[in-house]
Amino acid sequence: MSNRGNNDSLSKKLLWPLAIAVIAGFIVLIFEYRSGFFKPPESLKQVVAVVTDTPTPAPPTDTSVPPTDTPTPEPPTGTPVPEPTGTPTPAPSDTPTSTSTSEPINTSTPTPEPTNTAPPPTDTPTSIPTPTLKPTATPLPPTPTPVSGSIPFGAPDDPLSLNPILGWQPGASIASRYDLGLDPGALTLIAGPNTDQWKLVDTAPMILLAARGDLEAQVKVVFGPERNYEFVGLGVRSAEDNTTWVRLGRGYYNGQSVGFTMMQRGKVLRDGVSPYSNDTVYFKIERRASLFALSYSVDGNNWVFLTKDSVIEVTDEVQIYLYAFSSERNDLGVVARFYDFAVIQN
Repeated sequence: MSNRGNNDSLSKKLLWPLAIAVIAGFIVLIFEYRSGFFKPPESLKQVVAVVTDTPTPAPPTDTSVPPTDTPTPEPPTGTPVPEPTGTPTPAPSDTPTSTSTSEPINTSTPTPEPTNTAPPPTDTPTSIPTPTLKPTATPLPPTPTPVSGSIPFGAPDDPLSLNPILGWQPGASIASRYDLGLDPGALTLIAGPNTDQWKLVDTAPMILLAARGDLEAQVKVVFGPERNYEFVGLGVRSAEDNTTWVRLGRGYYNGQSVGFTMMQRGKVLRDGVSPYSNDTVYFKIERRASLFALSYSVDGNNWVFLTKDSVIEVTDEVQIYLYAFSSERNDLGVVARFYDFAVIQN
C-alpha cells in the first residue's frame, strides 16, 4: 500500500514537469505563430485555435486559379531563421490569410520606356542658297580726260573693244553687258532684269567717262520701252558719291515718255516726265558749276528743256554716264542702242 502510494506520488511528480513542458511548448508555438516566424500545418492551427479560443478563418477560395496540390516548400536545411527584431509586429486582423504558394503579383504600373517621337528623316534635298549679286565697283580712268567733240565707243586699234578712256559698270545682273559688234558704230547696252538707279540703289549697267568742271554732253538713243520702269539715257553724277546725280531718260512710266530726275545724296530734288512716242531721241546735259540744264530733241537740232538752271551740289570731278535699267518691277531685261556720243569740256 505504501509502495503504491509512493508510486502515485512519484507519477504525479513526473507528470507535472511534462505538463509544464507541453504547455510551454504550446505557448512558444502560439507566440511564433502570431509573430509570423512559424507557419504550422492546418491541423496544428486548429489545435492552437482550440487552445487560444481564436477561430481559425477558412482559407479563401481562389476563383481565378483552381487550387493545386502543390505542397508548401519547406525552408532549405541550414538556412538560419531570422531573429525577431524590436519592430512591433502588427496584430493579425480578421482578414483571411491566403495560403496560396503562387508568386506575388506585381501590381505596380511599369514605367513606359521613352519613345522617339521625332519624325523619321526625309530625303528632302537641301536647297543651295543663291548668292546675292553685289554691284560691281565703278572702274574709273586714272584722271579726267580732256576731250572735246565726238567720242568713239570702240578702241582706236580695235573697234570691238571698249575705248580705254571709257569705264564699264556691269551692275548687279549677270545678264547685263555691252556689245560693239551688233550695230557697227553704235554701243548696244543690255540691262538684265531687276536693275535700277534710284535713291540709294545703283545696280544698273553703265558706260562712264570721267570729266571735270563745266561741260556739255550729248548722245542719240534708240529704244522702244514696253513695260513700266524701263529706262535708258544720259546722266552726270558725282565722282565721290554715286547717289548724287542728274539724268535724262527715255522710257515707260504709265505710258511712253521722256523724263528727268535730280538726286542729292539719295533724296529726290526734282523730277518730271513728258509724253513721247518716238523710239529715237537725243539727250543733252549742260553744266555750269552747280547749275544744270537738261533737254531732249527729236532730230538733234530743235531742243526742248525739261529743266533749266536747276541747282545741285556736286563735286568738280564727275562721271558722265550712259545707262539702261529694267527695275525690280519687271522680270525682263532691256536692250538699247547709243550713237553719236559727244562731250565738250570748257
